[in-house]
Amino acid sequence: MTAFESVKPSLFYKPYMLLIAIVFLLVSVFIFFNAFLPLKRERTRWQLVPLLFSIIPFLISVLSCVSFFSTNMDYINIYEQYANGQSKVIEGIVEEFHPMPETLHDSEHFEVSGVEFSYGADNSKHFYSRCKKDGGIFIGNGQKVKIWYVPDDGHNYIMRVDVFDS
Repeated sequence: MTAFESVKPSLFYKPYMLLIAIVFLLVSVFIFFNAFLPLKRERTRWQLVPLLFSIIPFLISVLSCVSFFSTNMDYINIYEQYANGQSKVIEGIVEEFHPMPETLHDSEHFEVSGVEFSYGADNSKHFYSRCKKDGGIFIGNGQKVKIWYVPDDGHNYIMRVDVFDS
């Protein structure tokens, strides 16, 4: 029985990051034009200070945009590998199960046929990350499962889980 399957992430997974970028971009444009327009008349050293301060919110807006799109594109690329049949499939028994402690200062992790999986409470909603204490699928050693996963940068992202009756 399929207990979890990933869904395609939206490009706008974390819209607040884009909103931050837009706000800082508008602030930087406002400061820049208020600093630049007086410079057409007479230039003094002190009139350049607001111009320099317009660079800071502009850089923050650029970094926010880069972070927003790179994070979302990573999620989308991993999902596309799964959707195109490029994920790996493993079937076996859950071993070495380590549940998430109540303090949330660790990860929940386990192995299936020698392949290690781990996730925490702060992982993406696009991959499996529901801990045992929150009603997760993995409840302990001895469970028979089939997992579709995508390995990326040393981490195995769980895309689908089938759980079999013991």
